[in-house]
Amino acid sequence: MTLISTQAAAETLPLATQLPVRQDDPISLLFMLKVMLITALLLAATYLALRLYAQKSGRIGNRAISPDLSCTAALRLSTRTKVYLIKTPTADVLLSEGQAGTTMVVLPPGSPQAEALSTDE
Repeated sequence: MTLISTQAAAETLPLATQLPVRQDDPISLLFMLKVMLITALLLAATYLALRLYAQKSGRIGNRAISPDLSCTAALRLSTRTKVYLIKTPTADVLLSEGQAGTTMVVLPPGSPQAEALSTDE
């Protein structure tokens, strides 16, 4: 390439890469506000629908609606095994948690095993 062709290319290149500046903005402020308002309304409607569904399915907030439960005894049998005695209005439940998983034994109310566990504390 010669010196003249290099200078000519340098002079015409910036003109070719410049894009014309648009004076009218295709995304106006009013359009963005409308989109944000619609998004907020859809989010609120989704929240209300999920809240209504949660109430109808028996859950309010983070807790389930359940009968009165009380843990009367909690024993640690080893570093990884725990046993809980839970009293319900209808029966006593012995819950065992360990490496193999969780097992549940329903004891009839007033059983000697449940009374022995609750008095050992």
